[in-house]
Amino acid sequence: MAPTLVLVPGSFGTSEMYDPVVLPLREKGYTIHGLDPPCYPKNHKKGVPPPTMYDDAKFINEFVEGLADKGEEVVVLAHSYGGELGTTWKARMTRAEVSVDGGRWC
Repeated sequence: MAPTLVLVPGSFGTSEMYDPVVLPLREKGYTIHGLDPPCYPKNHKKGVPPPTMYDDAKFINEFVEGLADKGEEVVVLAHSYGGELGTTWKARMTRAEVSVDGGRWC
């Protein structure tokens, strides 16, 4: 079975910008999630302090962890700022480290 794909665009992009690639892959049976972390412009809320990079990393981590907890193998594809977030979260563990962590991470 193919892994679940999680797309994280750059900070001035949106997950919808990947639709020309995502939609045909979904039609072929791939499971793909596009994430728009809290500090991305489309998620800004007036009167509320802006989220930080760490809020974004936590958002991605919790999303990926939820998939892994359901037994899904997950591949994260991140661009620009989205890739920067990848350096701050647990999903960068190797398969050897996964087995030590209880096998939740792929």
